Amino acid sequence: MYPNKGQWDTRILYNLPLAGGRVYLEQEGMTFFLSNATTHAHEHKDQDDTQEAHSELGQYHCIKHVFINAQNANFETQDSSAHYHNYFIGSDASKWKSMVRGSSTIVAPNYFQDGKLIYTTENEQLAFHLELMPHGDIQQFAFQIQGAEAVSINPEGQLLLKHRFGEITYSKPIAWNIDSNGDKIEVPISWVLQDGQIDFVLSESYDPNLALYIDPSLTFSTFTGSPVDNWGFTATPDVNGNLFGGGIVFGSGYPTTVGAFDASYNSGTGTFPMDVSITKFNATGTALLYSTYLGGSGNETPHSLVCAPNGELFVYGVTSSTNFPMAGQSYDNSFNGGPYQLQNSLEFNGSDIYIARFNAAGTALLASTFVGGSSTDGLNSASLFYNYGDQFRGEIVLDANQNVYVSSTTTSTNFPTQNAFQNTLNGTQDAVVFKLNTGLSQLIWSSYFGGSGNESGNSITTGSNGSVYVAGGTTSTSLAITGGNDLSFNGGSSDGYTIRINSASGALQSGTYMGQAEYDQTYFVRTDVNNAVYVYGQSQSAWAISPGCYGNANSGQFVRKYSTDLSTISWTTMIGAGTGNVELSPTAFLISDCYDIYLAGWGGQLNQLYGQASFSTTTNFPVTLDAYQLNTNGSNFYIAVLDQDASALKYATFMGGLNSSSNHVDGGTSRFDNQGRIYHAVCGACGGNDFGFTSTPGVWSATNQSSNCNLACFKFELSTIEAIAAQPAPLICIPQSVFFDNNSQNANSFFWDFGDGTTSNAYEPIHAYTTPGVYDVLLVAFDSTGCFTPDSVTVTVNIGAFTAGTIQPTASICPGDSYQLEAFGGSTYSWSPANVLDNPTIAEPTATIFSTTTFTVIIADSCGSDTLQLTLEVSAPTISLPNDTTICIGETVPITATASGNISWSPGNFLNTTSGANVISSPQNDITYTATATSSNGCTAQDSITIFVFNNPPVPQLIDSVSLCYGTSMPLSASGGTSYFWYPNNNLLGGNTATVQINPLSPQYYFVDVTNSCGTETDSVWVSILTAQIWAGSDTTVCPGQAAGLWASGALYYEWYPGPAGSSSNGAMVSVVPPTNTTYLVVGTDAQGCQDSANVQVNVFAAAYVNAGADVYAVQGDIIQLNALTSGPGSVLWAPDDELSCVNCLSTQVSPSQNALYTVYFTDQNGCTAESQVNIYFDPFFYVPNTFTPDGDMFNQYFRVIGGNYLEVEVSIYNRWGELIYAFNDLKEYWDGTYNFRPCQDGTYTWKIKYTDFKNNKEVITGHVNLLR
Repeated sequence: MYPNKGQWDTRILYNLPLAGGRVYLEQEGMTFFLSNATTHAHEHKDQDDTQEAHSELGQYHCIKHVFINAQNANFETQDSSAHYHNYFIGSDASKWKSMVRGSSTIVAPNYFQDGKLIYTTENEQLAFHLELMPHGDIQQFAFQIQGAEAVSINPEGQLLLKHRFGEITYSKPIAWNIDSNGDKIEVPISWVLQDGQIDFVLSESYDPNLALYIDPSLTFSTFTGSPVDNWGFTATPDVNGNLFGGGIVFGSGYPTTVGAFDASYNSGTGTFPMDVSITKFNATGTALLYSTYLGGSGNETPHSLVCAPNGELFVYGVTSSTNFPMAGQSYDNSFNGGPYQLQNSLEFNGSDIYIARFNAAGTALLASTFVGGSSTDGLNSASLFYNYGDQFRGEIVLDANQNVYVSSTTTSTNFPTQNAFQNTLNGTQDAVVFKLNTGLSQLIWSSYFGGSGNESGNSITTGSNGSVYVAGGTTSTSLAITGGNDLSFNGGSSDGYTIRINSASGALQSGTYMGQAEYDQTYFVRTDVNNAVYVYGQSQSAWAISPGCYGNANSGQFVRKYSTDLSTISWTTMIGAGTGNVELSPTAFLISDCYDIYLAGWGGQLNQLYGQASFSTTTNFPVTLDAYQLNTNGSNFYIAVLDQDASALKYATFMGGLNSSSNHVDGGTSRFDNQGRIYHAVCGACGGNDFGFTSTPGVWSATNQSSNCNLACFKFELSTIEAIAAQPAPLICIPQSVFFDNNSQNANSFFWDFGDGTTSNAYEPIHAYTTPGVYDVLLVAFDSTGCFTPDSVTVTVNIGAFTAGTIQPTASICPGDSYQLEAFGGSTYSWSPANVLDNPTIAEPTATIFSTTTFTVIIADSCGSDTLQLTLEVSAPTISLPNDTTICIGETVPITATASGNISWSPGNFLNTTSGANVISSPQNDITYTATATSSNGCTAQDSITIFVFNNPPVPQLIDSVSLCYGTSMPLSASGGTSYFWYPNNNLLGGNTATVQINPLSPQYYFVDVTNSCGTETDSVWVSILTAQIWAGSDTTVCPGQAAGLWASGALYYEWYPGPAGSSSNGAMVSVVPPTNTTYLVVGTDAQGCQDSANVQVNVFAAAYVNAGADVYAVQGDIIQLNALTSGPGSVLWAPDDELSCVNCLSTQVSPSQNALYTVYFTDQNGCTAESQVNIYFDPFFYVPNTFTPDGDMFNQYFRVIGGNYLEVEVSIYNRWGELIYAFNDLKEYWDGTYNFRPCQDGTYTWKIKYTDFKNNKEVITGHVNLLR
């Protein structure tokens, strides 16, 4: 994904190239920009075909994925590609950007309110990952799809976006929780589509449940790196896991290694001259071990490779070169010719089979030979090439003695035979099978196999029982087979077959047809360690899946197990998409030593266009949760592992990426090794697509360097031992034991080395360490059956121990001194009390205290905690002196100190001594002495005393007279002495202090004796009493809501309670409106500030009441009686007085001519008043019947309307069709239920009344009436 540095539209944040368009990452989501403007194919079309194809190109389709709740978030790249792109777009230099590097992971941490968005392109698959925070709402991840032709969810739970070129598939979502140990816990989740919005739905089981599954790893995937067009055919491993890839190359420049057998292109013939290319990659795909051309002046193809245990490579293929390189003592060193053949655009001027043997270093051809007759050999040119590349089938295998076995095809009548079970060509094309010695110099046995139709020899394998098994397809109805399960042709275009041959003599032992009444063909045959026989092939028929087998009914691929002699079928299953058609072209097959079943194949657009498999696809193939590639573009490789006897699907994945250019193989075989690794050749990234096939970091060539195709090879680990020891807790504390969790896969024996000199063979051992430290623990996982290679893993264990303590202080300190406390053995410390420490969280804080203090410290580390105490003693002398005192000048004062330690005095003035507990002072003035006590450890304590010296008797200071209001209090203060005594004590508080509080009730004197050390003097103060007096009035009674005036006198200002509403509350005169009988209090303050109060009573009469009655609805001309109801005796008055019979009567009559409002006023005996109003309305009214019965009995005979209070009226009646039946404008008229003098039928009729009221307003009312007879 390449960032927008300014070279594109600002709405684009990142741009991901696709084989058929682009994906733009934007702020609100993604835009898929799809096009068919580029195609990839091997073949050159003629001009007419090209013009027709181009007319369908250059079309586009745009689909938007919009996250509804996206926030404006920042996007962060997590990595950077080694390669970069330069953009020079248009003439605007500001849009020219260079060295723009891509990223495989982009993160938007705050893309949602409670969630994160992550885009990845791992394994060539664009994926978006969503992370939901705890307690977050998953509905915030909802999105919409805009621009798709259709949006749907298929039965497999995938979200499908249909567009003009096909479909975009969102895989079924996978969700998991992460528990406290970091383990994944799967949570069931699915898409839901409603009203154009896609949401996620979680199951109710949202609680953590531990789960573990295997993540198969892609060991490597690489291109050959050839700058010239080269196609992938075949691959095989060596015993060390290195990979051989074989293909064809169309020119010079193929990467060869120094010293290789042939570093030069040998040319060829026809439109596509070609050589074979053989490349050996190391086990990780990072380097070439050797790489060479192979061929002569004609054209060659490689169909199958196999490597001997000593590293020598055997190659089987087809050549049209008369000078194909011969080496050793060749069985046949002469090209045998044959007719011209054109297969998949590849030309052959005659074809022979060749077998070639390379040394382990690839530097020499040890042996080679032709094998063939005078016609076409090695090319499946008859009707049985059902898949693209089937023309180049056949296989080479070795036995334990390195003898060579080959299955292939021929149309030659003189194909070399030896010890044959069939000496002649029986049909147009027969299968052939032959055995050569290691040196390729001797044809040990060779035979045709076929009937009157055509046969293919697709696969061969050797068993440990001395038998060789061959498989292929046949159109012959009478193969010469015996002893097998099915000896009859089953109809249809072809059947599959398998035969068993004695490996020593070449004799045919048994054979069987397989198939139903449509197309069937067998492509691979393999045996297990017990020599049971397994076949893998194609069928257009729905083979029955055996009970207990995993399978996908009605799929296009079958797997079947036979007994050793082919007489009995053990079980049958089908694998695929369930389309009822052939879907995969098989490429590899294996039965491991542990009976696991491995299979591979490819499918898609290229197979549809250039083969007979018109419905070939990888869409909807089953994959497992841990697949390397979960999704497919329909044109991918498919790899699967079935458990023993096909009881379960252990693993399945797609391979090739979603940007692939119809990756495929052009023929030939790829292989698994017995440890479950696949070694596969691919014709990849055709059309010059740099990244058209999945590749892995660090490989020999991560990209396609040619203008069209590259031979790509991949090695995939499918079933290996994986040693997995769960990481123990970050710290284990002695004496706690360590529990080791073993999550290893495919192992049954284990060895543990705990790193402290002890070991164990237990599955999940428990081990107790005795010494703290960090230990590396090794787990080696084995398989006692030898099915898998051992694996090992190392985990680190941190062992700790807890010991904590404190160091008690050894000496006391003086108050205010500092002391460093000491603790040890922890990683954290918490001291208290903390307020006297410089840092309470360290091991050795400094304390500053003034008294003995006990400190508490909590010491902790990952292995434990403890709470300890220590006490810091404060040692200090004590000293206490008498209270301050006074003397008259000339007197002496003895002072005694109560203390511990030595005592010293300062200043020494007027003292008889400056040390000791007892001193005598004869001061001449005020003086303060300080006594200091010193302990033996140098700590000190002090106290002080002040002596006040008087020279004369006191001079009292007191005011002569004061005044206060009656009932109040005030303070009196005297000074000039050291003690005071007040009298008399009536209404006096605090008689022996300088200040007292008085509240006399009458005028009087108060006296005070003022004393100091030289004598006592008396003084006095006269207290006058002030009295205030106010008056208020007048008591009264008022009507409700009526104001009363109140007054007060005798003061300067006043305060009324409750306060009068709407007027000042502090005036001499106020106006009040009491709601009920109320007593008003006024407080007056006179000029001296003295206060008095008075009360005024204001009562309230009962409220007067009058009611003129309810409103009247009258008819014009009526005489209306009005009646007034009152609360008691009094007078009334009606208004307005026009048209009233009596204006001052309780009852009166009125005859208004229009709507009118009358008011009655009432005054009771207290003068209180009330009023009331009555309305007289002359509103129009109409009474309309809902049913009438014009049946002649004179009851309810007519439809009559009664009304009044209107100026004009018109009544009309309508039937159900809106026709006017009757109308009148005088309510004296009526409708008799007839129309044009004929009775109307029973039913419901509509009436309408239009009228004009007295205000000249025109109104309309409508309704219904039922006519019944």
